[in-house]
Amino acid sequence: MTRFTGQVLAVARRHFPRALLVLPVGGGEEAFVYGQDNTALVAEARKTGTHIRSTHGGYQPFAQNVSTMLRRIATACKQYGVPFWTEPPGGISPAGEVARFMEAVSCASWGFWDWGQNPVGAADTFREYRAYLTREQPVVDTALLFPTTDHRLRPTQGYPPQLASLGPLLRDGPLRKPDERAVLEAGHQALLRALHDLDLDWAVGKLSEDDYHSQRSHLLAEASAVLRRLGRASHEAES
Repeated sequence: MTRFTGQVLAVARRHFPRALLVLPVGGGEEAFVYGQDNTALVAEARKTGTHIRSTHGGYQPFAQNVSTMLRRIATACKQYGVPFWTEPPGGISPAGEVARFMEAVSCASWGFWDWGQNPVGAADTFREYRAYLTREQPVVDTALLFPTTDHRLRPTQGYPPQLASLGPLLRDGPLRKPDERAVLEAGHQALLRALHDLDLDWAVGKLSEDDYHSQRSHLLAEASAVLRRLGRASHEAES
């Protein structure tokens, strides 16, 4: 998929040498099982001067979306010097647009793509927050590294649950060490949600029996390890 995308971009650039080319990609949790490596796609885009646009702007609440959907792609764009855009997955509320403005600032976005009906329905919001659409660099810049090996080992699972829970905590407090118990509690809750989602996938026949039992055993082991660490952290805090 990555090589093919690079070939398509090369053809487009050859026929439109001065046009603005923008490559839409998915969210930061796109699994390798689909043949999409978002970091490698950014590297391919650089060769032809193509911009990158994530199609998951405003897809989740702000802190969660920045850490799990956008930062992985925005970090690669910064590394390779490729302009980064966001796009909402469809209709979005005025409050959702405010969250997208904050995403754009946090990710140092070059462009802000939107569906026509959204700015029309949130015209007052765009007027109120227009000062934020200036391509400023964030005051505090952080990178979120994504464990691609996790996707290769568990191709049916999206973003690793513990990393997904930790990302917003780091995003909301990048200048201080997050409270260990808060991190562990968030990680445990994320693992419980992952177990619930896994059971639902099994119930509707999305997983083979071997995959289901293997992934469930892994998640249970992770959850047990987190509970043990949480117990030690609580004991140390009380002593």
